[in-house]
Amino acid sequence: ASPAEKVTIRSDGNVGIGVSNPSDFHSAGSRLVVGNGVSNQGITIYAANDAASQINFADGSSGNASYKGIVSYDHSADKMNISTAATIGMSIDSGGDVGIGTSTPGYRLDVYDTVANIAIFRSTITSYARVVIRAGATGDAQLTFQNNTASKWTIGNDGGDSDKFKIEAGGGAFGTSPLVCILSGGNFGIGTNAPTSTLDVFNPS
Repeated sequence: ASPAEKVTIRSDGNVGIGVSNPSDFHSAGSRLVVGNGVSNQGITIYAANDAASQINFADGSSGNASYKGIVSYDHSADKMNISTAATIGMSIDSGGDVGIGTSTPGYRLDVYDTVANIAIFRSTITSYARVVIRAGATGDAQLTFQNNTASKWTIGNDGGDSDKFKIEAGGGAFGTSPLVCILSGGNFGIGTNAPTSTLDVFNPS
């Protein structure tokens, strides 16, 4: 049988594995091209189960210049880390929790920083832009405000109580003694869970 070409090294130094024309690809990614454009293609980095598989992005050969950017899988913790400026910027743990600014996320999305402005959601649409908090059919869709880890205030929709909008001190599922309660019909209650007029203020003392 005639030999089949598997690896190509071009005169410009570009290498193709499974492809004979690596220099035809984008110049920023043509140094090594893997695959033949047919079906699934991939590269496997095989490491020990207590080590890491990673790709380093360098702009020098000394100090952290040799690993300015890193995509790394920590096999001992089953965690994917993405680093910029030689520092972990995002982590995805084995449970699927994503940390931005923290390598130990405690929630599905855990964003940490030491500055005042942490996040912004932007849209150029001219009608409306929104952020949706969705709970189950009878669950509470909430925003909770904390100092350190202590929940101070909670606002949101009580899906288990006729979709009333409530404001409560503290955190957790809404109860029947909110500080503020607004019915879907517009009645506004202070100190009552069942306002019967446009403004219903109740003081038990």
